[in-house]
Amino acid sequence: MWTGTETCVVAGTGITYGQWYYVVMRYNTVGPELTGFVDGVKGATNNSTKQYPQISSNGLYYGIGATDSTNGGNGVYFSGLVDEVRISNVARSADWITTEYNNQSAPASFYTVGSEETPSSGGLPGDMHSANYAITTDSINFGGGPSASANYSQQSTMGEIVTGDSASTNYKLEAGYQHMLGSSISISSAPNVTLPTLGGINAGTSIASSSWNVITDDTAGYQLSIAAATAPALQDPASAYFADYAPLSGPTTADYAFSVASGSSVFGFSPYSPDAISRFENNGSVCGTGSTVTNLTCWAGFATTSQTIAQGSTDNQPNGATTTVNYEAGIGTNKVQDAGSYTATITVTAVAL
Repeated sequence: MWTGTETCVVAGTGITYGQWYYVVMRYNTVGPELTGFVDGVKGATNNSTKQYPQISSNGLYYGIGATDSTNGGNGVYFSGLVDEVRISNVARSADWITTEYNNQSAPASFYTVGSEETPSSGGLPGDMHSANYAITTDSINFGGGPSASANYSQQSTMGEIVTGDSASTNYKLEAGYQHMLGSSISISSAPNVTLPTLGGINAGTSIASSSWNVITDDTAGYQLSIAAATAPALQDPASAYFADYAPLSGPTTADYAFSVASGSSVFGFSPYSPDAISRFENNGSVCGTGSTVTNLTCWAGFATTSQTIAQGSTDNQPNGATTTVNYEAGIGTNKVQDAGSYTATITVTAVAL
């Protein structure tokens, strides 16, 4: 590089003849500084102020591959090959120079090329992709309930669009909603039961029971009710019957002990459950007061309208709550009960609250 006087800047050492090198000379007016680089490695620096070279009226020039004493075409020339000469109007940084060298000599030293990505087999013809990315379109919106494909999984719905279609050049979105699942509840089934036989002319009672398990995930709990298909509940085909039990204090109460008046026959029930309502709780002698639930106590009569017998106030999954209903038929003194096969159809219903 011309300096007004002949100046030597050593760009690098250890040069081997017959081998190509990447050589850069950088002049920066800040300093000033003339620096040489060989294969991206910084060499010597000269801090002289440089002038624009000029040969009388021949204008400005730069000499590449020759010394500054060859102004008029006379002097010493570089004995070798020069290829791909580039001149920049800015002083490049050392990192830029090193990267330029690596880009030609060892590209893998500063970047890697991954394998080509392609859309999955579940994609549609409209998939967007290139050598570096793939955006797969898919359709899984059918029928409602959980839905899945090779690429997506969602809770989907059909025909209930709330925000309409949304689209651009590259995508289309159909937005909808699915009603949130409500609470669930299940109740076990109970087999038919047979009460022990009663003598028609002898006073006595007969007891049997059924049990139901209720499971719910409703955080408000559940309600269990009971109803008879007929009134009176226990009848035979010839129209003979046992009267529905009538608690002494009224139809919405319960008697602590089952009792049968002289000259009558009755049929009643007593629920036993951890969730029994207050009507069937007792204080040891009276029902409807206290907080104790005792098996075979607090008797009531059936009706064709539903009567609540148990109620939970929270979810009880996975084990649920079991309610046992005791049935009792009784014949009082001085009562002759018609012989027959008596049947009662009882329905127990559980609902989530």
